[in-house]
Amino acid sequence: MLNAKDLDQYRHTLEDTVAEAGRDDIGVGPVTQPREDVVVVEFSRGSHSHTAEIPAVSLRDHESVRRVVNATILKLTKDIAQERLQSAL
Repeated sequence: MLNAKDLDQYRHTLEDTVAEAGRDDIGVGPVTQPREDVVVVEFSRGSHSHTAEIPAVSLRDHESVRRVVNATILKLTKDIAQERLQSAL
């Protein structure tokens, strides 16, 4: 299992990657590790949030982190768009 310092470093890495993607409107919550091979992090935008289970190995290199962040941002953005579309009907 990862220690608190490692989890905090992963959080900072995710925050930096979100900012690099130009999405400073998306927040990164605490990173936890419920199982040896998975970390869990909540991404949020306004009142919307998405909890992502990320394979721990995906956070070891910059390209993998970028792919994870892009997929999560896309999921969160789609969820927000879908909710707005439903409320407009």
